[in-house]
Parts: sequence; C-alpha cells; structure tokens
Amino acid sequence: SGDTTVQLIANPVWQSGRPAGAMVLLLDVTERTQRETLRREFTANVSHELKTPLTSISGFAEILRDGLVQPTDVSRFAGRIYDESQRLTELVRDILKLSQLDEGSLPFPKEPVDLYAVAASVCDRLQDAAEKAGVPLRRGVYIAVTGPSYETPAEIRAFRALGADAVGMSTVPEVIAASHAGMKVLGFSLITNMAAGILKVRLSGDEVIAVGERQSKVLVGLVRAVVEAL
Repeated sequence: SGDTTVQLIANPVWQSGRPAGAMVLLLDVTERTQRETLRREFTANVSHELKTPLTSISGFAEILRDGLVQPTDVSRFAGRIYDESQRLTELVRDILKLSQLDEGSLPFPKEPVDLYAVAASVCDRLQDAAEKAGVPLRRGVYIAVTGPSYETPAEIRAFRALGADAVGMSTVPEVIAASHAGMKVLGFSLITNMAAGILKVRLSGDEVIAVGERQSKVLVGLVRAVVEAL
C-alpha cells in the first residue's frame, strides 16, 4: 500500500547445475525508510539553522574588520554578534538534548512559551533589513477571519476588545497549511485599508487592490532585504 515500504530479495535455487526455482523474501522496511527520511530532514534543518547565525556573525564581523562601522555603531554590531552566537550556542545545546532523548536518559521537559516574545525577537532580528528597505516594522496582534465579506463595525469593536490590532482573511490559513507540511514561515501583512466603522467611508475592494499594487514594490524590497539578511 502507499503507507508501506517493502524490500524484495530474490535468489535463484539451483539443482544439478540448473535453475529449479527461486526464493523470494519480502521485508517490511517501512519503519526504516521513515526513520531515514526523518534523519535526512533533520540534517537539512540543522544545517540551515546552524548556517543562519554563522552567516550573520561572519557578516557583522567582516564589516567591523573592514572599518565600515561608525564608532557609535560598534556596540550595536557587537551586540548582534553576541546575540547570534548565543542563538548558535542554544541550538547546539538543543541538539545535544535530542541525542539524550533518543537514549532515554533525559526526561522531556515542558515549559511555557510566550508567542508574542518569540515574534518580537524575530522582528528585532529583521529590524536592520527593514530599515535598509525603508519599511517601518509594526508589532501587533493579527486576527484572522474566514470572510469573504468585510467585517461589520460591531465585529471590529469586538475584535478590538479581544486585543486585535489588525484583521484579515488570509495569512493564517496559509501558515497553518505550511506548518502542517513542516515548513518554517515568516510572513508580512500589508495593511491596505481601515476596518469598518473606523472611518466614515464605505469599504471597497478596489481600494484594497489599488493600495496593494501601489505598495507592492515596497514589499518586494523588504522581502529581498530580509532574504539577504538570512
């Protein structure tokens, strides 16, 4: 079946110098194949995660070495090098913990995770790239709805009471699907209009399209700057 991987081993059976039959052996190697796939994926992910902070450290160090940093910015660049080195150290520590988990010598720890703090740390790491692209980064809470109609003023007031700063019909479903596929996602939300009831104007799909087209170059510049910084 599609969920089972089988290895076929076949050898001829000889009798009096002539083939008299064959011996066929079927081995279920599903678990072995799955483990090999996981190993390859893990190796690829670890290689990427190790390369990212090393690239940043190398880049910042090269700029400092070549004297391209103003004296007032040396401390900020040194801080970035320190932060990336700490991230690298933590990653290596996590890898060592994983090996201990495989050996059953380390209990699986549970700890609370502040998602907002995680998102804020990502924004901090991308701040230089955003400044290079001339795009100010805003932090806030994004709430997703299914649409396809615009929200009513009453719904907007309710979302605001829940702590939302922006509302949209996309991004979150795509991130959920990508996460299910094992992808790491970094997304940017382009605010194209004010929500219903904030301004005394009727919401228009044409306005959303026009703002999106007008700001597309800015978003492309931001994405390029971020990719270069990774």
